[in-house]
Amino acid sequence: MDEAVMEHLETYFMERTRESYLQLRQAVMDLPSYDPYGDSLHEADTLLERKQYQEAMEFLRSRCDNWFLTPRVHQMLSYAHAQSGDAEGERMEEGIGLLLLQGILTTGDGSETRPYLVTRVEHEYDVLGCLEKSSQGQALVHRGEQHFDVHHCEDGSSVWFDITAQYDRLQQSSGSNSSA
Repeated sequence: MDEAVMEHLETYFMERTRESYLQLRQAVMDLPSYDPYGDSLHEADTLLERKQYQEAMEFLRSRCDNWFLTPRVHQMLSYAHAQSGDAEGERMEEGIGLLLLQGILTTGDGSETRPYLVTRVEHEYDVLGCLEKSSQGQALVHRGEQHFDVHHCEDGSSVWFDITAQYDRLQQSSGSNSSA
């Protein structure tokens, strides 16, 4: 893992503030290998279903740059450690996942005016799960230079996520003009 990311991670774990989480988030997004829409967790799910715990851990760790801030990844690693008899690894990954989820929750309140800041779509579902909400539909909303994923939930509420940084990164990587 990148040294700057590790420094910001240590700071966030010690301070647990919105500002320290945002600095960690930015350090991850600044990595040249960061790809907010690359890969999926399907292969890791399959490995876990097949009880191939070591392989699942290796797979998840090999994509650390893109998935490091994803709470669900750390839950999966925690599960793999537990199934492998590694109680210390289980607790460590579970704790990391919870701290990262708390970090995402510090970035907003899910409203249109204070959306959550995420680095991957999977984070949206981690937050919805934490809030005990079930998405019944998702919409991409553009407001000037900002881009949002809005989840319409079965309880009638909407939860907003600011995906401007990811959207812009996608536009840059595809060679498109983000103002087009």
